[in-house]
Amino acid sequence: GVLLTFRDGLYFPAPNGDRSLARERQPLMTGLIERLRKMIDDHGSARGRKLDLGVHVPQTLEDCHAVGLDLPEWIKRGLVDFVSPMDSSFTNFNAAFEEFASLVSGTPCRLYPGVQPYCSSRESFGPPATAENYRAMAHSLRHQGADGMSVYNFQKHWAGYRDGRRGSETGYPMAFR
Repeated sequence: GVLLTFRDGLYFPAPNGDRSLARERQPLMTGLIERLRKMIDDHGSARGRKLDLGVHVPQTLEDCHAVGLDLPEWIKRGLVDFVSPMDSSFTNFNAAFEEFASLVSGTPCRLYPGVQPYCSSRESFGPPATAENYRAMAHSLRHQGADGMSVYNFQKHWAGYRDGRRGSETGYPMAFR
């Protein structure tokens, strides 16, 4: 399948910070997602299986709309198979995902909020989150109606990433060997 990451920045101009243009152009982005859905479905049919289309998006619906993403429409029309709302820099343990859970309820779309290696932007080069942090987040997400969670930027845990040996096999965690 395909996973698109829409969690950083604007996708339409915002003259003088006015994001209304992004809202007005949501149908353009929806058209793109519709075309991608068709391409993915065609490729899946040719392979004899369903291919998923997922999206990483900002962690509130208001922020999605402010950058030109009409997520409610995508879910309603069955254009995406899963949504992964997330902060752009870290795992936000205080984020509320119930609004997304309400959107996907009763649809085939799944909710996988995003988690990242750090608990705050100040820690982004310090020690990563612990197993206890991840268990707490998984517990919170389950109680908010999530179907699972999506990991993002987990290469930052790897020693090779942190000490400049990016791409080096020695940087991979032992679990991947």
